[in-house]
Amino acid sequence: MGNLAVDIGDSFGSPFGKTAGLGQLVSVVISNALIVAGIILLFLLVLGGIGIIAGAGNDNPEQAAKGKQAVTAAVIGF
Repeated sequence: MGNLAVDIGDSFGSPFGKTAGLGQLVSVVISNALIVAGIILLFLLVLGGIGIIAGAGNDNPEQAAKGKQAVTAAVIGF
């Protein structure tokens, strides 16, 4: 049966294993880090929004303030 490895880098345009230098490697790492940071930002914004809505629905200003603080921290952190 020999070698069962299939090179999919050419088919899907994967940059891994093809970086020509340090600059291109840093570019790949930064672009992937921004994608991950955006996903984390979205998650924190949703959780903060739920906290604000839950605090307003329960007439609990402390919980609403915690949700607002979470949203502010997520935006500043991004």
